Amino acid sequence: MSIVKNLKQYSDECVYFCDSIKNNVMINGNFIRILYCTHHFTMNGIYLHFVLSDISYEKYYQKYKCSFNLETYANLVSEITRIEKAILKKISVMFPEKNAQYKIAEQLQSGYLKIFLPSVPRDTRGTFLLKVSGVWETEDSYGVTYKFTNIHDRF
Repeated sequence: MSIVKNLKQYSDECVYFCDSIKNNVMINGNFIRILYCTHHFTMNGIYLHFVLSDISYEKYYQKYKCSFNLETYANLVSEITRIEKAILKKISVMFPEKNAQYKIAEQLQSGYLKIFLPSVPRDTRGTFLLKVSGVWETEDSYGVTYKFTNIHDRF
């Protein structure tokens, strides 16, 4: 079971890291699972939901780009960027000589999300889930492992 939080419910103090293991996706890389722990529960990963309106979808290889107005959602982009930076700052002591890669921020600051969908939704409003499952590490850099999903207004 996963517990989904909105951005205001998220707390940097609840983020912990497991031991590094060999990354099965990146060659010569490692993976560090994130745990989100409160006094009441512990989860594998961080699950955050948010709503976007006036969105459009465009096919992008095996995914879709969900475009949104950057000015309208400047605060949302800023808060998700802050969360990504806080996670990477917290683990940076393990990687003093490596460069942090802010891939979530890069994507959002371009005004879109990349998501997997079976077909293009007709709605111009959607509820989305950002799952941050861990941190990847290579010889010279590191960043968060994440995925955006459209959850079709289940909240």
